[in-house]
Amino acid sequence: MQECSSCRAKNPDRAQYCNACGVALSTIHPEGESRRLVTVVFCDLVGSTALTERLDPESVRAVLARHLEAIRTIVERHGGIIEKFVGDAALAVFGVPQVHEDDALRAVRAATEMRKSLAQLNEELARDRGLTLETRTGIASGEVVSGDPSAGHAFVTGSVMNLAARLEQSADPGQILLADETYKLVRDAVAVEEMGSLSLKGIGPVAVRRLVSVSSSASGHARRFDSPLVDRERERILLQQTFDRVVADRRCQLFTVLGPPGIGKSRLVEEFRRTVEARSLVLQGRCLSYGEGITFWPVAEVVGQAAGLTEADPQEIARARIAAVLAGVDQAQLVADRVVEAIGLSTGSAAPDETLWAIRLFFEAQAARRPLVLVFDDIHWGESKFLELIEHIADWSRDVPIMLLCLARPELLEARPGWGGGMVNATTILLDTLQPEETDTLVLNLLRATELPPGLSGKIVETAGGYPLFAEEIVSMLIDDKLLVREGDTWVAARDLSEISLPQTIAGLLAARLGRLSSEERTVLERASVIGRDFSAAEVSALTVAAERSHVQELLRSLMRKELIRPARSSERSVPDAYRFRHLLIRDAAYHQMAKMTRAGLHERYAGWLVERRGRRIDEGEEIIGYHLEEAHRLLRDVGPIGTHVSELGRTAGEYLATSGRRAFERGDLPAATNLLRRAADLLPKDHPAHLETLANLQDCMFMSGSIEEATVLLDDLIERASHAEDEELRSRAELDRLWLEFTTSPLGSTVQRLGETLEAVVTKLEQRGDERNLATALELLATVQWCSGDSGAMLLQSERSLALARKVGNRRTVAGAASYVATALLAGETSCSLALARLQALMREIGDDPVAAAAVGLHLGQLLGMVGRFEEASARVAASRDVFTGLGQRRWLADTASKSGLIARLEGRFDDARRELEQSYLYYRERHDAANAPTSACDLGKVLCDVGEYQEALVLSKYAESKAVSHDLEPQVGWRCVRARALAAHGSPAGSEALAREALGLVKSTDFVNLHADVLVDLAEVLIAVDRKPEAAEPLTEAMGLYGRKGNVVGARHAASIDARIA
Repeated sequence: MQECSSCRAKNPDRAQYCNACGVALSTIHPEGESRRLVTVVFCDLVGSTALTERLDPESVRAVLARHLEAIRTIVERHGGIIEKFVGDAALAVFGVPQVHEDDALRAVRAATEMRKSLAQLNEELARDRGLTLETRTGIASGEVVSGDPSAGHAFVTGSVMNLAARLEQSADPGQILLADETYKLVRDAVAVEEMGSLSLKGIGPVAVRRLVSVSSSASGHARRFDSPLVDRERERILLQQTFDRVVADRRCQLFTVLGPPGIGKSRLVEEFRRTVEARSLVLQGRCLSYGEGITFWPVAEVVGQAAGLTEADPQEIARARIAAVLAGVDQAQLVADRVVEAIGLSTGSAAPDETLWAIRLFFEAQAARRPLVLVFDDIHWGESKFLELIEHIADWSRDVPIMLLCLARPELLEARPGWGGGMVNATTILLDTLQPEETDTLVLNLLRATELPPGLSGKIVETAGGYPLFAEEIVSMLIDDKLLVREGDTWVAARDLSEISLPQTIAGLLAARLGRLSSEERTVLERASVIGRDFSAAEVSALTVAAERSHVQELLRSLMRKELIRPARSSERSVPDAYRFRHLLIRDAAYHQMAKMTRAGLHERYAGWLVERRGRRIDEGEEIIGYHLEEAHRLLRDVGPIGTHVSELGRTAGEYLATSGRRAFERGDLPAATNLLRRAADLLPKDHPAHLETLANLQDCMFMSGSIEEATVLLDDLIERASHAEDEELRSRAELDRLWLEFTTSPLGSTVQRLGETLEAVVTKLEQRGDERNLATALELLATVQWCSGDSGAMLLQSERSLALARKVGNRRTVAGAASYVATALLAGETSCSLALARLQALMREIGDDPVAAAAVGLHLGQLLGMVGRFEEASARVAASRDVFTGLGQRRWLADTASKSGLIARLEGRFDDARRELEQSYLYYRERHDAANAPTSACDLGKVLCDVGEYQEALVLSKYAESKAVSHDLEPQVGWRCVRARALAAHGSPAGSEALAREALGLVKSTDFVNLHADVLVDLAEVLIAVDRKPEAAEPLTEAMGLYGRKGNVVGARHAASIDARIA
């Protein structure tokens, strides 16, 4: 037992958290450890050995100390820290302990300034000692684990440290080399020289660029404004109305656009600027996130634009140009002096209020000539005095048309909660995310495309979460990484893009946003991220130490005010005090900044809380519990070593997932079942009692979802393992599955006769053993043999017996197939349509608790309704089944649905619909080499093509069906002959066409397939009419009408009668 240091409670040895108070017990994970995206700068002096040879050691020490102290000052001014000095080398890190969204850009600017600082030192060294120094610098960005140095842990660790060092070693004296990830983060603010790929020791080939220069004010990633603005109509109207009011009333208006980063504030304002710049003067400035002397930086930018200043202008010229703008203004010289001082072109000691007054008069002078729109971006970074200036202008400007348009993140209101409050001339709006369809439009606009590869647009939309910037960055990343390439006029995915990683530009932005939270807020957000996108206050409390649980609700409300989470709608989470992350990426950022050991412990603890809370009635919660244990196992395995506790976590997770996967399979949810069972099979030990059954269930899922190759490989392995384990029931199940798989996919390797003989022996063996579960499956397969042989009566008996057994033993995997065979036999055989309809309606009620089985029967019910002319009911019935199969991912059943829908459409005379549906079914089966279904689907499609006169295509299909159909499979053998007979007859081949039609008639005459028999007779009549032997067609038509009448097939009888009337 281990004792909790907080409350002294006793806990099991393997416990990681105290069961009484929740305090962490594990000593493996250092307190304060986290994962961060950082940028590392490695800077080393070149030729320092020569320096020691030419100077006294004390002089060398003084020079180096001055150089390294300058580096420390520069790094800290740009928001980084010195990780360590190693001799005359410096290792700086940007992103710890404080994260900034522009850490990479800060690092690059710091490196440039370090080089300039050395140049200044070199002037003195060259003058006083006749020597100069040079440095080499490498900069790289990537993920690290940051520890707590006060506790003796390494401050940061990660491969990016080594990459920066290797880049430094590869640089020439004076060079700064950028790794590819760093360049991507700063590319719009730097000029570089491409250096291709360098092979770095211990790392391999790396794309490298030499830094030429960096802008002092540009953003690392410039926004794109070249695609049409999507949505924001209400906001545009409001902006336009405000501008019109400014012009009409000649009054200042303050308009603030709030929104989290990436929501589209800049894009909205850019669109507005384009609409008003013809009627106004638009000046734009931006607050910087850090730096010295930046209080009035935005003012300097707009004054420079108004006066036409350049960086090269000397002070007197700049002063003169500013004074020229103020021509005619009272005290113009004083105003000019104060403005020049405010923007840093000269020094002065003016009172703060006088500075605000002067800047206001400068802007009023502009507005007196032409309406003025002042756009100030990122004012949440603005110094207090600058924000006072904005409010001063809004309060005191009179009789001049000035529109103050400010853009800010919601945290502005944390620093100044009264922003705009009490002003009648102030408006504040909050931008919300785009709707999914609007984001989809944006993505297409960005790519200048009308469509994208299937599923890709939806994945981008889902990942972007309604944030325009995120969509832009994801699209840019996919193109830059050559994952999305243009071929002609279309975009093509270079590989599977079902999972899209997060661009580092967005990851850094989100990490910086979370970095501004208090430690308590961040802890609560991290706990919530372990639970998922949706979570409740009670769940977060369960993962919080006891001493802090009382503050959870208050902290959640604070996070809600900061637009990081929101209350969950009842449709999203029906529990008290439920919340949802406003964006899935916020959840991901909070989750991934925790150390893996921390995450693992929280996942395990949450799973334990769920088990304890639900007791023995876990039900559908098994999947959630399994997921959290699985994540705990994966994370602990990543950091290693794998001990008893980690193995036990994997085993327990596998048990939960296997049970949940079986439940999903039983309710027919194939995608969920496949996913869960595959994960369970990977986690369960090979000797676990449930492992083989899990593999068997997984094989069923693969077969039913069309993954035939995977199913075949798994079956062979399963049979071998079952034999080795002496599990006769499982081995019989697998061997039955292999029999069916061989029959459906290998027309030359299996025949109906051979399968029937094998199954008869298997049925006897299973009856003797009392294995009712496998017996139900064997009888289902035997019913298939009888169908292929044309004996619907025997098929009905065997399938009804199979259905009864399957329901008795709970073999839901067989229920749907057996029920479908019952329906097939009733549809094809001697049972009249009226009796068959009644029987199928009753059967649907009996098996209503099995949605897949009921929907399968519903397909045949729909076809029967079509045969009696109740087409609207027929289509509705098939549509209902389609909805079930779509929702459950039942692709094989969806192919059968398309087939039945096509047959009904053909009965109704809707040949275009029939062709579309039957093509879908045919292509599905053909792609999967399904010898049991593809030939029949080809024949059904061929008949429709004959109906519409496309005989050449029909001939091609008949040849495919002939080559693939099993020799003893009646329906396709009859079908390809009828299709070819009609096609040849239309091409004037009387002898060959009639012979084929009569061959087909000979095959079907000895069966009890009433409908098929009648259909062949009609086809024979069509052939005789086509070869100009109309009188002979009367006899088969009369016989067909008799068979249709006996069956109650109203539509078939009507069709035969119409042909008969045509030749009378």
